[in-house]
Amino acid sequence: MPVRIGAACMHLPPSDHFKTASKSGGRQVAAEAVSAFGPVQTMRCVGLPRFRTQIVRDAACLLDVDPSVTSWTCSPTPLFDGELAFQPDFEIVGETAVELGTVDDGAEGIPDWVRAAAAAKGMPLRIIAPPDLECIRLENARELLRYAAWRVTLSDRVRLLAALDTEGSLTLAEAMTAIRNSNDPIGAIAALALRRTRWVTSSDGSPRWRALGTPRSRATSSRRWRKSHAAAVAAACGDAARPRRLSRTGR
Repeated sequence: MPVRIGAACMHLPPSDHFKTASKSGGRQVAAEAVSAFGPVQTMRCVGLPRFRTQIVRDAACLLDVDPSVTSWTCSPTPLFDGELAFQPDFEIVGETAVELGTVDDGAEGIPDWVRAAAAAKGMPLRIIAPPDLECIRLENARELLRYAAWRVTLSDRVRLLAALDTEGSLTLAEAMTAIRNSNDPIGAIAALALRRTRWVTSSDGSPRWRALGTPRSRATSSRRWRKSHAAAVAAACGDAARPRRLSRTGR
């Protein structure tokens, strides 16, 4: 089966093919999850995007704009402990490590054996709590993902690169003048930012979009993830200063 990156979310009917964990703890394991949740487009999903709830879909939105995430996969291989089974929501490939991610909706909690089983596979478990998703950054990420399938023409890309080579950096208004083959220049610039091909900085010079491969702190355990994830998404989406300036950066 070919691997597809950035596929559209499939709208699947609910499946009643479940394997339920025992009373000692563990969420239900679904053979197929409901994925009729928006937004439809993804950027770095490998395989079919399938989500069991809207909260899980929201978490995936933040993964798509997290500079430390290279790719992610829905519904990876379940974790087992005897007759107990647990289905993580994501397998997350970072710059130096692979992790499992799951959204803790508070219904049953995450039992200790799940963390131990993930660690035994060499993949630390990221625990994503709903409060982590209640932020303006999520709204920005959902809005930006509207442009995930946007295609910027070669001539516009070359024109923008030439301007950056000449000027070193451009204001957003100046960059928009380089986009001539689109009815929505902001959409074209957003698409380039989603592909991590440019720096976008605010007026005070702080980075808002970081090119793929640029060094930054990495989360390698569930204890470190929430803090570093919030910082990464803040750098990507920002909930204060608006992006004002573009500059070219190498890998």
